[in-house]
Amino acid sequence: MDHKMLIRVFTHFPVVINWIAFFLALLMNYFLAYCIRSSETKHFGNYEKMMYANMANLLFFSTLHTYLHPIISIERNVLYVFTRLDYFQLPKLSIRILMALYGMSYCMSLVLCAVTFIYRFDRVCHSTLQYFQTRKQMLLWLSIVFSLGLYWGFCIFHFAQATPYVDKIIEKPLEEDFGIAFVNTTYVAAVYEIQNLETGLTEWNQSGLVMGISFGTIIVGSMVTIFFCVGRVWMKVNTFVHSQIFDKVQKELFKAQCLQALIPVAVIFIPILSFLALPMLNIHGYTGLSFVSVFIGLYPVIDPIALMYTITEYRELMFELFTSR
Repeated sequence: MDHKMLIRVFTHFPVVINWIAFFLALLMNYFLAYCIRSSETKHFGNYEKMMYANMANLLFFSTLHTYLHPIISIERNVLYVFTRLDYFQLPKLSIRILMALYGMSYCMSLVLCAVTFIYRFDRVCHSTLQYFQTRKQMLLWLSIVFSLGLYWGFCIFHFAQATPYVDKIIEKPLEEDFGIAFVNTTYVAAVYEIQNLETGLTEWNQSGLVMGISFGTIIVGSMVTIFFCVGRVWMKVNTFVHSQIFDKVQKELFKAQCLQALIPVAVIFIPILSFLALPMLNIHGYTGLSFVSVFIGLYPVIDPIALMYTITEYRELMFELFTSR
């Protein structure tokens, strides 16, 4: 099987994986919600609200991912995400809106992960500050998450829309490498420099630069926040008295958070950050990026499993659920 045939097979392979991942995401997040409701532990506090917010966002993300089946690729100086399936035959404008919402949800998952570590840092290292105690404070944090996600979605809808310049670059690879008719696709693209059709000169694409820098700043800022809080909380957690039940619960929750953060950062966010820089390298036909869409689709499944596996009480609740008659 040659390279092009392999790529064409792979464009259909994620469709099956995405549907399986969608139903598993529904199931795993339902089990996690059951564990949260049934738990007798009262030390999680407002963190439970963030877990519910994260579950809602993950299910929204999984729904859009399953419907759109987005595929990431790059051609020359264009990084693009395209979708070829439309079950309800929606107009391209509607698909673009869905792709913007998809990007918005993607951003919110990363920022919300960072906020949960700020919560853990506030709870463990600076409990006197109490930045997450009141309803207004929680709404403020969630508003920040939503606002950054909304900005991300706006950038995708406004700055990453189709142009004749991008059409000309990706039309041939779509048809030859992916075996997909260009007219049957909808895409969004990141382009940092374009060729002026009148002068023939290459010039910076200001809107693309704003989008790329904004996305990179959000990703790097969130990861720096996560790593900083992990380091500070880790040092503090190791000073706890092991005989205290409260400390044991907090340690388990902290480990669960670390596992929750490690997986998406390693297989989703760092690769996407790298991809944002690839258009500057003018790579020709790097369709291998398409494989990342599988990892992205599995993220809503892995995230709740990490919590249920790491926290002892949740494991026990799941064991009771499946063994009780």
